[in-house]
Amino acid sequence: MLATRVDASTLTQLPSALRAVPPSLCVMAAGFAALSFWAVARYDGVAHRHFQTGVKAQQARISGFAAIAIAQTAGFGILTGAAVRWRMLPELGLGTALHLSTLVSITFMLALAFLTALACVALPAPAWLNLPATGVALFIPAAIFTISFTPLGALLRHRLRVPSLRSGIAILGWAALDISAAAAALY
Repeated sequence: MLATRVDASTLTQLPSALRAVPPSLCVMAAGFAALSFWAVARYDGVAHRHFQTGVKAQQARISGFAAIAIAQTAGFGILTGAAVRWRMLPELGLGTALHLSTLVSITFMLALAFLTALACVALPAPAWLNLPATGVALFIPAAIFTISFTPLGALLRHRLRVPSLRSGIAILGWAALDISAAAAALY
């Protein structure tokens, strides 16, 4: 797809365009990228505590960092992430590695949807986004509250091993830091 949008003149201008970027901006972008990956690694600390794997926090963060970095590069996030986690922490077993990858992926996507909806509501956005964004911003917390605190959610809570409210808030915070730092790196 990129090949259809890039012509030869664009490629010949690329080296001079890269030289025009001040080194200080490259250092800042690298710093924000590092902060983003630091936050990403924290997801696994939360996930390991949730599943009570007994893995030390530092090991959880290192394997999570590697799993997410490789999965984002290679694709097939849950499967690739599980394979990396299993390789780095073989004592977990494939099943637990898959549970960790699934939890990290799903909770990140929910946090991303919620934070994006909040941004669409709070910041200038096209008018047609207001209703769907408001719906998402209200639905996700309502669903989490229902699953976490009502008898209706008791079956799901125990069957799916839903993270605690404290874990959910931690994941939301780490996701906000990750997304903000990644956006700053790209900006």
